[in-house]
Amino acid sequence: MRDLLNNIAPELALFPQLTTATLTAARTDRQGYDSVSHLALVGTGGIAFSATNRIDLVLLHGNASDGSDLTPVIDPNQVILRDGLSLNTSTGVFKSVISNASDERKAYRIGYVGPNRFSTVRAVFVGTHATGTIVSSVAIKGHPIVAPA
Repeated sequence: MRDLLNNIAPELALFPQLTTATLTAARTDRQGYDSVSHLALVGTGGIAFSATNRIDLVLLHGNASDGSDLTPVIDPNQVILRDGLSLNTSTGVFKSVISNASDERKAYRIGYVGPNRFSTVRAVFVGTHATGTIVSSVAIKGHPIVAPA
């Protein structure tokens, strides 16, 4: 069918939680699908974000089902970015949350088109975070290899 419902498979990769520490969402298995997009959701900041005290969002990929080989995606040809996001090709960071006014309470989306089977998002808490921030992640698999006619 040509509707969206039959052509995507959303997954809650990281249940929304208030945290002060780095979190990695569950790995998304792309098997059976040709694409996956990740939404990294950042709630209201528990601190005053800055270049020193921030949350870095990183896309990871790998082929091991246990996640033991997950590494940051640093090849810009393996991601699709929109909304002014850019990939740091040294660290894999695709968004640094550094401003309460413009960066919090948003969903940041990144498409993965690399060769690996598994991908996920990590929210890296950099600096001092005495009060938590709510983070979450949703993965949306698309372009199923087998779909209804």
